[in-house]
Amino acid sequence: MSAPHELSPPSWARAPQYKRKSLEQPSAVGVEVSRMQNLPVCTCCGQPTQGHKKYNRKAFCPVKMMSTSKGLDNTVYNSYEHFTSVVDKVER
Repeated sequence: MSAPHELSPPSWARAPQYKRKSLEQPSAVGVEVSRMQNLPVCTCCGQPTQGHKKYNRKAFCPVKMMSTSKGLDNTVYNSYEHFTSVVDKVER
């Protein structure tokens, strides 16, 4: 007959840190996991800034056709070209 401690590994051999981690973080079954965790978000439209354009360090949101940059906010632009022409005029 075998002793009860032979059925399972001894308690000192287990990784308590791994067990603690798995208990703290719920399993993500059925949840889409993003590769990038901290994507910067556009203050204008609330979506990630991926795909947003910049011109001379001024940001342009193609969703709302507005800029979030200082001095250019609260203005709706007709197109990206209109935005670049306004930026050129402001920087002169």
